[in-house]
Amino acid sequence: MTVDAFDRKAGGLKVCRKACDECLYSRRKIVGDDRRASLLEKCRRDGTYFICHKHTLRGQAAVCRRFFDEESNTACQVAPRHGIVVFVDEPKTGA
Repeated sequence: MTVDAFDRKAGGLKVCRKACDECLYSRRKIVGDDRRASLLEKCRRDGTYFICHKHTLRGQAAVCRRFFDEESNTACQVAPRHGIVVFVDEPKTGA
């Protein structure tokens, strides 16, 4: 099942309200630096965004907050201009 952070029912692009404690941009990231670089390069190359792994583990999708704030991704630039960003909280454990 493919999940996408753009959700018409929710009202737009779902973005994490805050960065998680294992954010790809933090020292506590759950992948090595080479994998991080690879993931971000793929997002840039494909014009996509990085989905927070905590949402993915629950079959959901939300753009990583730090990716949203720091990368010059088209969707992350256009969505706020059109008022279609929906900030979501980190999913609850076991949810």
